[in-house]
Amino acid sequence: MGCTGFDIQPFDVSEAGLPDDVANDGGGDAIPKSYVVSTLAGTGDAGAADGPGLEATFSLPAGIAIGPDGSLYVTDIADNKIRKIAIDGTVSTYAGMGAQGLANGSCAEATFNMPCGITFDAVGNAYVADTSNNVIRKIDPTCQISTLAGSGKVGASDGLGTAASFYYPHGLTVDAAGNIYVADTSNNKIRKVDSNGNVSTFAGTGTSSYTDGPALNATFGDPMAIAADTIGTLYVGDGDDSYVRKITNGQVTTLAGGGGFGLRDGPGTFAAFNGPAGIAIDANGNLFVADSGNNAVRKISPAGVVATIAGGMLGADDGPADTASFNCPWGIAVDPNGVIYVTDSGNNKIRKITPEY
Repeated sequence: MGCTGFDIQPFDVSEAGLPDDVANDGGGDAIPKSYVVSTLAGTGDAGAADGPGLEATFSLPAGIAIGPDGSLYVTDIADNKIRKIAIDGTVSTYAGMGAQGLANGSCAEATFNMPCGITFDAVGNAYVADTSNNVIRKIDPTCQISTLAGSGKVGASDGLGTAASFYYPHGLTVDAAGNIYVADTSNNKIRKVDSNGNVSTFAGTGTSSYTDGPALNATFGDPMAIAADTIGTLYVGDGDDSYVRKITNGQVTTLAGGGGFGLRDGPGTFAAFNGPAGIAIDANGNLFVADSGNNAVRKISPAGVVATIAGGMLGADDGPADTASFNCPWGIAVDPNGVIYVTDSGNNKIRKITPEY
């Protein structure tokens, strides 16, 4: 999973031909002049220690979402936990005993098996892609955990609740109507789970390939990331193909990525990615992509122009965005002020990217 979960290719950043001013990206309001990267939480050591942000530890943090209380919630894969980062930066364990398992119940009693994606609905329920259990879990506002969908066995069956099956689901998103969409990675499909737990195939034939067109005729290659905008358009990070795909009105199209692996900025299909693992959308319709294999964070403007806003080098350096570095950035979230949060999974840290205007 993560940077070893799809076919990331080596790429020489010196070949990228990046523009001098990536802020001129062809769309969006109040375009930042630059960004600054800092470490919000994590010492860099692997572990599950709670406490002040820079004293806490994580083990392969993956998914990240902003909860209704403004805190960050992080799926900590190797710890089999959901961690919480409060507004004051304090890290605590929100859910999971730490042992591998598929036990429901209270947050303190429940178990997970390498959870990856996380998202929240409008009424405060959290949904978790419990990846190695092949299920979707629900955490209600009282911190009770249940299995919303999935039998726990590998498969691609549609149906109600535990009659359905998944194969290493990763990314999750929720639309305005409360429907959950799942990047069902190893099934090469996008699945839909309605509020009653009914699972259906929304897009993808199941064949690992790259084909645009009607949703149920389209193909994907290890889709990892998914995000929904306010009008229900879905954006998918197609990990093995290194495209960003768009699903709207029952049609799948390619929004960005020209095929092959690379770090190239520019319009739409001229641009190149290397294993997009996380996607988030801001209030102006800009997409932010955790481009794992490139160790970079990319932006796709509403006009479809791709720009690298931070990283592009392997490391753990904070500072100005053009000198900052990452190690397999995975999950990504953006708050109403345009501040971006990234799970830097290879560094076992949570990084913060702050815009400067």
